[in-house]
This record gives sequence, C-alpha cells and structure tokens, in this order.
Amino acid sequence: MSVLLVRQNWADKLSMKYSFVTKVHGSPTLVEQRMKIVPTPIRTLKLSGWEYDLVKWRNLLRGLINSSFDVPLLMERFSASGTGSVLGLTSVTAIEDIEHFYNLQALATKVLLMNWDLLDYEELTVDSIVGDVITFTAAITKDWGVGACDFYPTMEATMETLEIEEVTDYLMGFDMTLKEI
Repeated sequence: MSVLLVRQNWADKLSMKYSFVTKVHGSPTLVEQRMKIVPTPIRTLKLSGWEYDLVKWRNLLRGLINSSFDVPLLMERFSASGTGSVLGLTSVTAIEDIEHFYNLQALATKVLLMNWDLLDYEELTVDSIVGDVITFTAAITKDWGVGACDFYPTMEATMETLEIEEVTDYLMGFDMTLKEI
C-alpha cells in the first residue's frame, strides 16, 4: 500500500470527524430507533499544508484522487523510549501516555515509523497493545536511532476533495479531505 506523506501546516487546523453509518427504524408509536450498520466509525480527515516542488506534488496529489493509500494520523504521534537503534525491534514502549489515543487503541491495525529528516518510512502491522507497549508482527528493518524517528497510527483512505493554491513556481499550498475506506 502506498503512503501519503504530507506535512501539516500547524497554523491551520487539522480535524478528524467520526461518523457511523446508521439505519433508522420507525415504530407504530412514531418513535425512531437508530442502529449502526458498521461496528466502527468511518473517519474523515481534513488537513492543509505546504509543499515545495510544485509540479511533482501537484501531479502526485491529483493522481491520488481515484486511488486508496495509507495516511499517517499526525495528531497521535508517539516516540519510543530507550536509546540506540530501532533495527530488529518487535515491540516498543511509548514515551507518551497512549491510553487515550483512540485511533491507535481502537482502530489502527498499522503504524508508520517515520524519519522526517530522511523523508523515509516503514509500515508496521500492530500485533497487540498492552499499556504503553506496542508489539508488531514483524521486526523493524530500518536502522535509525530511537530519537530520529516517530510512530503514527495510519488509516486507509481515499481523497474526497483537493484544493491546490500555487503560491510561486516552486511552492504550493493545499487543503484536502481524506475519507476512510
């Protein structure tokens, strides 16, 4: 699965909307009852950002409109405790208290190990989460220092809307809405 790596413009808001697909049942007493059809909510993520290399990013984003991809949920970033390299680790202990990270705890099946300095990543499948310890189904293959990378839960999404503002020949701003599939 491809991954959409965009940098959020933190001056603008990042929002996540949760919605359940429901069915309304009527009754002879005119009382409505609403039942959810799917057990987990459908997530919609709105974000905005800036990217350099206008032509590359404009073509990349427009090319993703009809495809699915994984997107890191930037609001639930966590770091691993310890020192040394993450190479070969099958579990990490989060520095942050991840107990209230809803997407990670309840919905995520994958996390993204991201090194923003190198613009490189590795996708990891979550086996279990117990307290602040996240266990993966396979060992990490990237040889990065613990302090050089961050972890993000991901969601599989499609692009619902995309607005591109061409600021200069090399700089673009964008607003996009991503919907979980």
